[in-house]
Amino acid sequence: MRAIDELGVRNLRRLQRHDPHAPGWRVIGGPLAPLEAVNAGLDSPPTTHRRRAMLDAVALC
Repeated sequence: MRAIDELGVRNLRRLQRHDPHAPGWRVIGGPLAPLEAVNAGLDSPPTTHRRRAMLDAVALC
């Protein structure tokens, strides 16, 4: 997907350099919404490690 290529690795949501306003995030936000809804519904502690792991898992889908 072109939007993902344009965002690149430096714009991963788990990194400090993440730009949530980059145009690519608007394009892929729709397909990510159901995955993020499932992630939000999981019953596990909201640790930094879990957050990073789940963001990576959603990104792979």
